[in-house]
Amino acid sequence: NDAVTAARPVQTIADLGTNADDTTLTTAQVKGGIITCDMQASKTVTFPTGANCIADLDLGENGATIDVLFVNTDASNAFTVAVGASNFDAIIGTAAVAAGGSATFRVRRKNSSTCQLICVSHT
Repeated sequence: NDAVTAARPVQTIADLGTNADDTTLTTAQVKGGIITCDMQASKTVTFPTGANCIADLDLGENGATIDVLFVNTDASNAFTVAVGASNFDAIIGTAAVAAGGSATFRVRRKNSSTCQLICVSHT
């Protein structure tokens, strides 16, 4: 059905690769919708600032959202999803992505300058 296809955004995979360091995502990676990584150690993946998310993720009005799926390809180490110190409320829900697991996070525009990050599912 063309109407269903047109309404569903195209998702792309941003592979952070094998990474032994903490990393900060770009808004382009978040916008792609799927992020895979093999952290090799218990590290942190940080979202861009809330202001950048509002501007670059088409969050044009309060309540607008975008979902991003994290897939942890490392079978031994969990990693933590975090928000930067600027323009983000604290994460609502679980911030850890289990070894070999996945989690979906929703970025929600709270107001003209602030976002919320909500864990909507994890395995």
